[in-house]
Amino acid sequence: MKTDDWKFFPSAMTSLRSALTAAAAVIGLIAMGLVWAGTYKWVDDHGVTHYGETPPPGVSAEPLAAPAPPPQGTDAAREDLKTRLEAAEKARQARQEEEAKAAKERAQAEKLKQDCQKTRKNLNTLKNRNRVLIKEGDGYRVMPAEERQKKIDRLETWLAENC
Repeated sequence: MKTDDWKFFPSAMTSLRSALTAAAAVIGLIAMGLVWAGTYKWVDDHGVTHYGETPPPGVSAEPLAAPAPPPQGTDAAREDLKTRLEAAEKARQARQEEEAKAAKERAQAEKLKQDCQKTRKNLNTLKNRNRVLIKEGDGYRVMPAEERQKKIDRLETWLAENC
């Protein structure tokens, strides 16, 4: 079969690639274990740390253990994945709650800003107009001076406390 013929058998090429990739991974893991099997660590007279298969004579060398392999078996992997997914979900929920809280605070701040503007406008109307009409039922009445002053005092107090 010529190399140009592979384009007619893409599934065979994919299977071959998968098999070669898996074989390379297994060989790499075995080689890593072999490399670490006889590795030592030592520090020379100048304070430089060295690694090698055989330490020089007369130097105290520390044998290094191979790093722990990833969890084997599907149960350990599933538990690890489940733990990570739960942590990610909790983080997502916390982020959503924080965003909702921030949005609510922004909405409250905007509402307060609008209320302050409206109150200032009403206060300005009460202070600067001689006659203020109030709608009652089907008609209007003129606000008496005492009621007007109480309303001015109440609005000024509210503005001082909230704006």
